[in-house]
Amino acid sequence: MLRPCSQDHPATVADLLASRLLPVPRTDTGKRALVTGGNSGIGAAIGLALAEASAKVAINYVGPPKAADTLVKTIKQKSGEAIAIQADVSNPKAVEKMFRQMDATWGGIDILINNAGIDGASAVGWKADIVAWRKVIEVNLLGGFYCAREALKRLVAQKSGVVLSTTSVHEEIAWSGYSAYTASKAAVSMLTKNLAQEAAPHGVRVLAVAPGAIKTPINRNVWSNEH
Repeated sequence: MLRPCSQDHPATVADLLASRLLPVPRTDTGKRALVTGGNSGIGAAIGLALAEASAKVAINYVGPPKAADTLVKTIKQKSGEAIAIQADVSNPKAVEKMFRQMDATWGGIDILINNAGIDGASAVGWKADIVAWRKVIEVNLLGGFYCAREALKRLVAQKSGVVLSTTSVHEEIAWSGYSAYTASKAAVSMLTKNLAQEAAPHGVRVLAVAPGAIKTPINRNVWSNEH
């Protein structure tokens, strides 16, 4: 399990991950990559790093398209190849459609970055809203599984490729008020180990990175607090 230091800049984390995902020297790879939650933060930085290493990059997003479209434009201005794909990863039908779009555009996939995630509203367990708690699990755990499942169907068949999931140091460290988030990340960690065991005989790597509080908008309340 790779654990970048707390307070790292997302670009630093992204460069580290790209070095693990792509061959050395990292030029003319032509690898086809999908980054879920790729329109901001760590996901956006990973998308840029992969594009700079000559991978073709699909930027997944769920909200307004502006950030994803801007990132795609940036990659293309640097002579890279990129597309934006809207899909809610917690919806298995939407995930299937997203992967079919990868197939139609580039003939498949080589790298999945399972990065989409939410932390949800802060509430101690006995005061947590059930619907909100379940949504965190649906996005972080079920969404990660749906995407890994579709990717592995293709990667196992071609006997190559990588699935990398973003978990968190909170897969092991409790975080008061965020029980759904910590539970989901711990579950993704074990899911990663299980899928890695299943996929390894087919030449496919499945791994995870567990960052601390990286300087991204989702963690603003953490890294802006001096205490």
